[in-house]
Amino acid sequence: DDATQITEQFSYRNRNRKGHNIRGGFDYYITDDDILTFSAMYRQSKGHNTPSVTYVDNFPFQGLQNFSRRTENWFNDRPMMEYTLSYDKYFGTKDNSLKASVRYFTNSDTEWSDIIDAEFLTQEDMDLNIPSFSLNQYTHAQENQHNIQATVDFVHHYGLSVVEFGGKYTNQIINNKLLVTENDVLLPDYTHDFDYNQQVAALYAIYGREFGRFSGQIGLRSEFTLIDTYLKDKEERNDQKYLNFFPTGHLNYSLTEVDQIQASYARRIRRPWYHQMAPFHSFNDDRNIRTGNPALKPTFTDSYEISYLRFWDKGNINFTAYYRHSTDVTRHFTTVIGDVSYSRPENFGISDDYGLELVGSLDIVKWFNINGSINFFKSNTVGDWNGRHYVTDSYNTFARLVAKFRLKKVCDFQITGRYMGPREEPLGYRDANYWCDFAASKDVFNKNAT
Repeated sequence: DDATQITEQFSYRNRNRKGHNIRGGFDYYITDDDILTFSAMYRQSKGHNTPSVTYVDNFPFQGLQNFSRRTENWFNDRPMMEYTLSYDKYFGTKDNSLKASVRYFTNSDTEWSDIIDAEFLTQEDMDLNIPSFSLNQYTHAQENQHNIQATVDFVHHYGLSVVEFGGKYTNQIINNKLLVTENDVLLPDYTHDFDYNQQVAALYAIYGREFGRFSGQIGLRSEFTLIDTYLKDKEERNDQKYLNFFPTGHLNYSLTEVDQIQASYARRIRRPWYHQMAPFHSFNDDRNIRTGNPALKPTFTDSYEISYLRFWDKGNINFTAYYRHSTDVTRHFTTVIGDVSYSRPENFGISDDYGLELVGSLDIVKWFNINGSINFFKSNTVGDWNGRHYVTDSYNTFARLVAKFRLKKVCDFQITGRYMGPREEPLGYRDANYWCDFAASKDVFNKNAT
């Protein structure tokens, strides 16, 4: 009631995307146990979006209203090439093997758009598209990306034991250039030339063994990460190097032939991805600006789980209790300057999740199957940002249900429903949301087509 300004925002977007891909390859059997494989893929994707965002600014104490609309005509062209070479070696049985592969893919993404930013005196003028003032803006973005991934994995079984070890290397190189003009005048705050280079080298070893009703597995993975970003026009460079170790352990005990208890521990990492670190601005909505954070650090999680599993002829259930402790968790924070909101991800603090999860599958009859899961957990998040201390406790629910049924001589149906419960956040509240997908399939032409 005491607000001096109330702003309503209405967003609309029409998306159109067309894509084509072709893939081919061959296997060469050096021997029955030595297989060399090569494959290649080409994909072409084009897009055309027509988004618009409308603002109605109400000033109740002055009895005034302002109307503005931002419309965009956006296009993109995105070709991609991918090559994969792999070698599989088997030692007497498929369970003992050496597998190695190298994958390289490159893609470019060209985007351009014409934007009209218009102001209107009345609602009627906006409905008739009669602006009192307007700006013409143009954006052109060019992104080139090169990726290489190499892996090698060795597995060997002997008696009741199994040994695995291997390695993986990934390298992602991206250059992104953005040009923005307004009435043919360059806007330097939005124009940039940005380089991103991420390399990850990993080694792992796993040992597993069965002993009586027990079976167990322990493992260790080491990873070295190098991330280098460089914003050329501002000469801002950010380098990150870190070496981490990730132990895992699993223990299983068979109560009966159909009942099992499992306990496990794992340490995990979630690295920030490219768009979270790229420091440039978005430009489709000039009142809500999103940027990346090149100083963003990875999130580490220690996960502890204990589970009960039961199997029977028509189904199975898995009931799990877990605790997960995460550090350097990431949240999006927003700073408001005037009428513009600037949002970017920040390493916020720590998070503790305590939860219960039930996963199951059941064949009710031969033609009807259901499977699904429900996950209920309490999340406690504590952290500091911009001189303030935040403590958030929330109870969260995720649920999924898939129903598959067959109508004889008609077709197969599948309905998938998902639910995400409401959630408290450090700077707000997220309402519940849910959605449903429906699918149908039928074999035709004597099962030569589907």
